[in-house]
Amino acid sequence: MRKLHNYLSNISVPKFIFMATIPQLLISIVIIVIANGILPMPSDFNKDSITSTANIYNLLITVGIVGPFIETIIFQSFIISIFFCFSETKRLKIISIICSSLIFGFIHYLNTKNSSISWSIFYGLRSGLFGVILSYTYVLYYSKTNTKMKAILYTFLVHALNNSLAIVIDHYLGL
Repeated sequence: MRKLHNYLSNISVPKFIFMATIPQLLISIVIIVIANGILPMPSDFNKDSITSTANIYNLLITVGIVGPFIETIIFQSFIISIFFCFSETKRLKIISIICSSLIFGFIHYLNTKNSSISWSIFYGLRSGLFGVILSYTYVLYYSKTNTKMKAILYTFLVHALNNSLAIVIDHYLGL
């Protein structure tokens, strides 16, 4: 784990953003394809509304930009900053990442109100695991730069790229 952290701490920001987004997105796609065959799709899931050309632009703005910005402020910046008020020890950084990720996953779980319980749990867990990546990004770049703005920006970029690619992939591949 330390070797991975050291590696991620020393690569360029664009490479970090790529490495934090693409592998996670590919794993999510594989899991979603498998899950679609096992789990019933949510009752509020309307594939036609998601894949319509007019709607993809609205989704890219709301889910690809606005959502990630608001969520970065709330789930990474605000929650992690509460922990950092006390100390920035390694242990507290890990605890802040875990707490932020759990809350992030739980809120996404609650956001699947009309879905089956199995789909809601799956989506909440997947979001919580992605929350680990986002929280780690925030903590890493806050520690490296000692500025919230850069930590927020880089975390937002990972989140926005992930969501935007997911929308585009869903639109063109129909996953």
